[in-house]
Amino acid sequence: RPEAECAATVAKPSSSETCSSCAGCSPDVGAWGECSATCGQGVQQRAITCPCDQGLLDAGNTCSPSGLPESRVCFGYTGCGFEHGAWGSCSSTCGPGQRSRDVW
Repeated sequence: RPEAECAATVAKPSSSETCSSCAGCSPDVGAWGECSATCGQGVQQRAITCPCDQGLLDAGNTCSPSGLPESRVCFGYTGCGFEHGAWGSCSSTCGPGQRSRDVW
């Protein structure tokens, strides 16, 4: 039996192996963070990561979050306020009048 003698001296190659792909992976998208500004325009950021093994990504597989921004413009208002100067003199010396101050 040549096949039996061959099997005893040479290892038979495997007919299957495990494998992995990132092709069907969707990115993990985190929640938007706080706005960087408390009064006016700022930036919000979020994490977008691939759940695929880093070794697979290094081997050329992709898990692209294309079209998903990692930052966006935001507007904060919690720290907004006005500053003002001192009140000026009253326009009347007797009775109701008007006075003003600068506000910015």
